[in-house]
Amino acid sequence: MVGKKRSSKNYLGRTAEVPSCKYRLHIGGKKKEASVDLYLERDPHENEWIFGQLKEKKREIEERLGHKLKWPPPNGSNHGKIYFSQPFDVKKNENWPEVIEWLCEHIVKLEEAFSEPLGLLKRKLESRGAASLKDP
Repeated sequence: MVGKKRSSKNYLGRTAEVPSCKYRLHIGGKKKEASVDLYLERDPHENEWIFGQLKEKKREIEERLGHKLKWPPPNGSNHGKIYFSQPFDVKKNENWPEVIEWLCEHIVKLEEAFSEPLGLLKRKLESRGAASLKDP
């Protein structure tokens, strides 16, 4: 890898139903864990609105997922996430098959849990536009 910069990213993601929102698989960092999350990276006002709309459906989302999620509010940030994590020693190669299996299983469950609520929000955003995010 001469001349190429090594990536410092420790996640993979793909776009969710709502633009600038992603489903991500996240590994390690400073914590010894793996996690799956819905990552919001829109305008702070939009992040707050989307987060609030999803939080209203928290019970049904968590029931679909089969686990409780962590819901730290975006607090006016360009970034926010709703996530589920599991402790793993990701630095040990022998743990990788278990970590990969866990990530694959839970990213599918996370997407299934958020798919319907995000689909509804996408339609709301398309019909009203991002500039008008308040409910009537």
